[in-house]
Amino acid sequence: MSCVKKTVLIKQPWSTMQCLLGYFIFFLITLFTFKIYTGMKADILFYFLAFLYLIISFLIYYPFRRIYISNILPKKLHKQKLSYLQAEGFNESYSATGVVIDTVQRKIAFTTQTLADIIIFDLSDIRSWNIETQKNTIRRSDGSEISRDHYSIVVNTNNADQPMFKFFASNSHDAQAWISRFSAIING
Repeated sequence: MSCVKKTVLIKQPWSTMQCLLGYFIFFLITLFTFKIYTGMKADILFYFLAFLYLIISFLIYYPFRRIYISNILPKKLHKQKLSYLQAEGFNESYSATGVVIDTVQRKIAFTTQTLADIIIFDLSDIRSWNIETQKNTIRRSDGSEISRDHYSIVVNTNNADQPMFKFFASNSHDAQAWISRFSAIING
């Protein structure tokens, strides 16, 4: 078993509290700029408008933050880790957000476990791999349902400390392609 854990020095994203503090500072600056611009007195109307502005701006800010955390940030961190691996001599044969395979050196690197860690295995350390499907169903107010399947690839290794790794696939075709790719690379 040859598991190597590397820590990459990357720019850490803001925490939730830092983002909320930044949002609140932005809110106060724009609010008082509006107050100065309109010459509004600090009366009940001003505080009511400030409350409305706080609610509306947060309802705009929060979905963008969720999109950033779930979609943009993992890809950005993966690219930074991939460039680190390439600088260390890792040859990228196949890559997806969360995993990089080097068929020349017969190694696989998992990049999504923590913000700064990369865990590298020999391909001979991989024991099994399979598709995991999660179905999310949302019931709308009119009674109809909206369903979406989320696909991930689960890779089991012979490392007792961390025996399972998971990375996400965009759709069922992509997930099937990764399963076939693992079969061809490891068994072939």
